[in-house]
Amino acid sequence: MDRDTERRHYLNQPFVARFVRFQPTSWKRRIALRAAVIGCPHRGDCGPGFLRVREDSECTENLAYRRETWVNDRRYAFAQWTDGHSSFAVDGDASTSQPPRSCAILDNYFVDQPVWMVDLAKRQRVRGLVVLTWQAKQQHERSKLYHEMSNLDKLTAYVVDRPRLEEIPNAYKCASVSRLHGALSRRRLHFECPDDMEGRYVYLKASGVHNRKGRLYAAVLCEVMVY
Repeated sequence: MDRDTERRHYLNQPFVARFVRFQPTSWKRRIALRAAVIGCPHRGDCGPGFLRVREDSECTENLAYRRETWVNDRRYAFAQWTDGHSSFAVDGDASTSQPPRSCAILDNYFVDQPVWMVDLAKRQRVRGLVVLTWQAKQQHERSKLYHEMSNLDKLTAYVVDRPRLEEIPNAYKCASVSRLHGALSRRRLHFECPDDMEGRYVYLKASGVHNRKGRLYAAVLCEVMVY
């Protein structure tokens, strides 16, 4: 480092502040400059492109926000196909009133095992995912799609360096959420990698229950946030 090198520093969380203080100081017996933001930690909504992993945690960047997406479903080859498009999972809309067609839909109508992918644009360190799912709140919403959701057995997250994979090695697995104890029926799903992982592409793979009469299953992803 020298005087001509550009230095960039980022706050760990958003602040509501009025003053920024620059304080000349010394560091390792050399001249240095300390910057301070004087204010209060932000407690409200994190805003577009950020999330709170837990209610009491700080705001952190959503690495998947408005990134390119892909799903291994041939229906998306049709130019006019818009309902349930894969990009709807990263559009930043986390409202609870979304209809299912405004979320990304993963189902096994035309594929044996549906896979959704987001491109983080470059290799990133990934600690986990937070996924908001669609939940039918009224009786008339409990349609065919709702019953297919009840056949969903597991969602598994992966972090990989290769795009558009239909078969993903288990070595790249981050975490899974299964139907055990009704976990998949929750609005908010948390996939926490056991260790930090590095990769450019994050995948979600859906698996169905094998012992049911209905073969079809579906997952409705209203928002996928990667941190």
